[in-house]
Amino acid sequence: MKSKEQRPRIALLGMAILGGGASGEGIPSLVDLFQRLSAHYDIVFYCFQSIDKSKISVTAKIRQVVRGLVPGRIKFFLLMVQLVLDHLRNPVSLIFAVSAYPTGRWAVIVGKL
Repeated sequence: MKSKEQRPRIALLGMAILGGGASGEGIPSLVDLFQRLSAHYDIVFYCFQSIDKSKISVTAKIRQVVRGLVPGRIKFFLLMVQLVLDHLRNPVSLIFAVSAYPTGRWAVIVGKL
């Protein structure tokens, strides 16, 4: 049996829920964009806050920060280590950050590696 051809991957960095939940949180236009992109790309959402995965309407793999009493910068660093490890196993074609800080800053740092 032939293995399925691997699609290009997009790493999406965000702070919380990506799409419009029950309270209207998130950015619905980004959800629409990534739902359409998911037809041609594998999308991995690296979330800088703990979220309820059932509220993510995008067809994406979810990675999120560790829970517990760990300082925020260490949580962010551990999540970016996960991104680098994922990239070594299965390269990412594009790193996309939803906001300028802190996700945009981390996207630039990881992109330079």
